[in-house]
Amino acid sequence: MKLLDYLKLTNISDEAFAAKFNGEISVSGVRKWKYGERTPRLPELVRIEELTDGAVTPNDFLPLPFRGEGESSPGAARAQTREEKAAPEINGDAA
Repeated sequence: MKLLDYLKLTNISDEAFAAKFNGEISVSGVRKWKYGERTPRLPELVRIEELTDGAVTPNDFLPLPFRGEGESSPGAARAQTREEKAAPEINGDAA
């Protein structure tokens, strides 16, 4: 669950959530996390998961990859490139 969704669902204000970090995080910092403008550092990610009882996890801050119709994942493209490099060239002139 995204932090934005969690805070809306639980009716917790940005100010109240920031206060749970004992002055280490500002209200504007919480807003930046909430709207995806900044990703929390690892200790903050762990604390967010604790404060939300696991409803918001570090993975919830990862961007979702966009895949258009007919597009493959970047990993598939890299694998294909490796296969192409490994395949011997076929040339009609070669003996």
